[in-house]
Amino acid sequence: MEPTRAASAFAHPAIPAAVLRYDRSYRVRYASPGASEIFGLPGEQLLGRTLAQTGRLAWCGGWHLAVADVFASGEPLVLECPSPRDAGRHYESVLLPEFFPVDWVGSVLELIYDRTNDR
Repeated sequence: MEPTRAASAFAHPAIPAAVLRYDRSYRVRYASPGASEIFGLPGEQLLGRTLAQTGRLAWCGGWHLAVADVFASGEPLVLECPSPRDAGRHYESVLLPEFFPVDWVGSVLELIYDRTNDR
């Protein structure tokens, strides 16, 4: 799906199913336990690797371009994604820029929400 700009990404009504942090080389620098559950990989197989290296990049079409856009623009984006493991599940991915020190996007935080029951 096409990414959309998040009108108010911080006012999301739910607790994320997973949280990931990516550096400017798209490597995973942090992965919550929920990320392991969603991707079906232990945390140690996610940390320090790109999603392409884990074989899971295809799970959310346009993800790489959306993250690149967040790094370039400094604006949040929202993607809708099918589950990488369960055809019946659907996720919403909110990509948030993290600024270091103030005006440079040093990393992107991804909040993944399970939207299966919202459909």
